[in-house]
Amino acid sequence: MRIIGNGVQSPFVFSFVCGVVNNPSAYYAYEDLSNELKRMSRRQKRRAKLLFRLSNFVAPAMIFVDSLLPEVYSSFLQRGSLKSSLKPMEEFLAGDCKSENKAVMLVCDKSVDCDSVLPDGSMIVCLAIRKSSASFENWKILCSKEWATLTFDMFDIGIVIVDSKRFKQHFVI
Repeated sequence: MRIIGNGVQSPFVFSFVCGVVNNPSAYYAYEDLSNELKRMSRRQKRRAKLLFRLSNFVAPAMIFVDSLLPEVYSSFLQRGSLKSSLKPMEEFLAGDCKSENKAVMLVCDKSVDCDSVLPDGSMIVCLAIRKSSASFENWKILCSKEWATLTFDMFDIGIVIVDSKRFKQHFVI
């Protein structure tokens, strides 16, 4: 059973869950990306559309993508925010990229070990938080970071939003 926003007291979180995470609407780029969608499994389509909506919501300066993810997700991330530049996750982990305090988005196969404090408005999307027990432990560690303000556990996908103006909250959707 999937909760669509029941019990969420925060207007921001309610809007995020209903308007971004669980939004069934057809976005403008789905038609343009229809060739990619035809080649995907049902699960991949759902994830690709979610990544598009999240990228559109955050509109980050840079999107760092894990090399283990299917290449087709990159086109959805890019179309979600045309002003964002896609970079490999290795550049972020090595500390080679400076975001000048602008929001970034990290998209990884499993929970990433992130020790650096991300700027407000940043997001981490982990697409396989329950892939293994070690991956789930890494997810719990990521959620415990002081800067990981809003965390969403959607069983297989985890989302972290960084916003220092909000209270730390964890949601299971």
